[in-house]
Amino acid sequence: MGHLAVCIPDSLVSIPQSSVIRSYFLSELARICSLYRVDEIIVLHDYTYESKSDQFNPSEYMIRNFQYLETPQYLRKHLFEMHSDLKNAGLMNPIECDHHLKADEILEFREGVVIDRPVKSGSGSWVEIGLKQQAKIDYLLPPKTRVTLRLSNYQDPSPKFYEAEAVSRTQPKLEQSIIGVI
Repeated sequence: MGHLAVCIPDSLVSIPQSSVIRSYFLSELARICSLYRVDEIIVLHDYTYESKSDQFNPSEYMIRNFQYLETPQYLRKHLFEMHSDLKNAGLMNPIECDHHLKADEILEFREGVVIDRPVKSGSGSWVEIGLKQQAKIDYLLPPKTRVTLRLSNYQDPSPKFYEAEAVSRTQPKLEQSIIGVI
């Protein structure tokens, strides 16, 4: 399985006439990339384009919004602080990636963020995964670290918590492609 990347010039955000349309435009672009299973969006600085404002950096704007859209909804409040680049985030359409799971979708792999919840010394970390119960991993990670988890007890209908291990971000996609080949 190959890696698909697209390059987009930052001057693209100069086309929409308002910040609302700009946000919507970027969400549609991100959605198209998601539909075609693009693995990486590279934002290129267009040196021929000059921003009309010193306060607006088109590259940073695009990167921040693409990162926001790529993050599952249940993790956004943990990973993103208020920023003027995200003022229209509520108007952007969801991109519906495979890793954007709903609260009733309990699968083997799930995205999470380490939370600042007390644990016994040396006994691991708690991870928010967007379900009623959180997950626990066996090693200590700093709060606000985003992780991809494999839940070992995901089929348990009412666990006290999910037992999990951190895996590579590409692991779910890799295993899905192997299963699809068989």
